Amino acid sequence: MAGKYGGQSVELFLVDGYNFVAAGMQNLRYKIASALEESQAMGDSWKECLSSGMLNVELAQDGAFFDTTAGLQHAILIAEPSTIVTSSIANPTVITTVAPHELKTGDRVRIVGHTSVTPALDGDYPVIVTAATTFTIPVNVSADGVDGTVTRLGLVFPQTAVRIVVLGFATNALGSPVTCFQGTFNNSYEVLATLGSLQRANVTFVISGKAEQAVIVHELSIESADYDPEEAADVDHCTEEGARVVTILTSSVDNPSAITCDGAHGLQTGDSVLIAGHVGMTPEVNGVRAVTVTGDTTFTVPINVTVGGTGGTAMQGESNSGGAGYLEITNLVLGTSTGVTITIEDSSDHAAYSTLLSFAAVAVAGPNAQRVTVAGEVLRYLSHTLTWTGGAGGGSTCTYLVGFARER
Repeated sequence: MAGKYGGQSVELFLVDGYNFVAAGMQNLRYKIASALEESQAMGDSWKECLSSGMLNVELAQDGAFFDTTAGLQHAILIAEPSTIVTSSIANPTVITTVAPHELKTGDRVRIVGHTSVTPALDGDYPVIVTAATTFTIPVNVSADGVDGTVTRLGLVFPQTAVRIVVLGFATNALGSPVTCFQGTFNNSYEVLATLGSLQRANVTFVISGKAEQAVIVHELSIESADYDPEEAADVDHCTEEGARVVTILTSSVDNPSAITCDGAHGLQTGDSVLIAGHVGMTPEVNGVRAVTVTGDTTFTVPINVTVGGTGGTAMQGESNSGGAGYLEITNLVLGTSTGVTITIEDSSDHAAYSTLLSFAAVAVAGPNAQRVTVAGEVLRYLSHTLTWTGGAGGGSTCTYLVGFARER
């Protein structure tokens, strides 16, 4: 997926619950590169490099318009200061801001002009976010303070906070592929011009973390009631874009029968495959079968075959190596509810579903993002649930995307 794209090609660019698909984007560049280490010897005339075995990811939007409204794209990127109301007498002290501070636990901030406090707080600190307008810093305050500003140090200093990123070039739809990242996230932001409430800028993001190929389990859209669609809105691993399909050459007369493919199948022992179109064998081999891997192009299925067959395909259905769930909430309005919980479910038969993983309950209005991993078997079909704590109603709405990346 690395390359250069026009703005109309980018469907999703979500960072910690904020949608960074900018208006009027000229292009977006997405690059996964190998990190190199210099290897030349002293006195060599030419620079030499070796691969470090590490990868990094770079995203860039050129000539894009970013909304300058408080709390939206421009404010997050440019790290504008928030006004402080008070600091509390506590250890750690709680800082309260006038408006949402848009910080994340692990960010570093700079406090300036905070008065009447003991000890003095002006300086740089890591933060732990406790609410949309509050966070703590590791200082034992004995006399509370007022006023001043707090600014995230994202543009000058490396960020220690881990960001959750979802990037999609296909449609925002159930089953569509997306690329997901979790890692420290830095950006350069070059302002070019201003047009009304929009700021034209070039922005480059560098992510130090793993890129994972995922599938959308709930498209970015709004729900206002408990949601548990199961088979009515699930994703079949066998029909996902990019699903691994290999051509079968033969099945052997044996128990278990050995399946030989025309290329590397990429399976692991314990995986399940959907065999289709295999002919001439006795008894039937087509269907969902558990595999035991015997080679790069061979595996066995637990069937006593008395007449071997030929042809057909094998497609991975259930996987055995776990994976990671991604959640991006771009807007949460609690209304009369006190929180929302979202889970990912899986099923082997497109009928009976059980919980595969649960995201942490969200009880604070506004953007939110999470990544949760799971080990072991992941069944063929994926769906999800959304449950309101205390029941939905009275204006409760949640706009969110759920994705899942199988470990490959």
